[in-house]
Amino acid sequence: MLQNLIELAGDVKNLMDQLDNLGASQERLLALNSRATQIHKVREVIDEANTTRTILVKAGVDLQERPAASKKLIKKCEQVRESFAENWEKTLGEKTLVTNLIEPSRDHAAKNVTQKLNDDWRAFVDETAPQISGSWLNSLPDSGDIGRAKKDVTECLQEIKDLRSDLPQDETAIKRVRDLSKKARSIFDTLDGIPEAVRAFLRAASGHGAQLDDLTDEVREWLGEHEMLDRLCIRFG
Repeated sequence: MLQNLIELAGDVKNLMDQLDNLGASQERLLALNSRATQIHKVREVIDEANTTRTILVKAGVDLQERPAASKKLIKKCEQVRESFAENWEKTLGEKTLVTNLIEPSRDHAAKNVTQKLNDDWRAFVDETAPQISGSWLNSLPDSGDIGRAKKDVTECLQEIKDLRSDLPQDETAIKRVRDLSKKARSIFDTLDGIPEAVRAFLRAASGHGAQLDDLTDEVREWLGEHEMLDRLCIRFG
């Protein structure tokens, strides 16, 4: 179905160029060109999706099977192709062309083809990026070595989030996600120097809240060394 539509869009564009060169009446040209443009825009979406799919496959990103169009849409596309070969101007001028072919094709390209690629891309980014809790990260001090590590990791995670929002235009974005994830994970590993009791306290305090008993002398001393005692707040649950 997609190949038929791609070929049809190419044929339409060639014929419209011929009409334009022949000096067809402006009214007739505008009417036909409106339909031709709609068909060609669907092709552009499909071409872009195919290019992105090739990029993702080449980079080793796991993808779902290419989604198939409905049998009804495939049949309609074949019928339009046949009608177009017999009388292309009449076919382009049919009122039902928009509702029966152009709109369903556009919906299929956007909701199935492009959306599936978006889902696969985001799944890849989520799987590749380190699973670092933003609330835990925010609980760390802003100064010293830990503060610098926190800042670097936060910047990496934000850039990964930005890259996740749009399909990659080339392999550079895919490599960048991998590099940033590796960098963030490497920096985050340097935070292993934080004592386990402090880690547990920070996790609890940045979540549902820590207990007073969790604020041991070891934790209090560490918080004091990193100028974090003034960030403590006691409240009833």
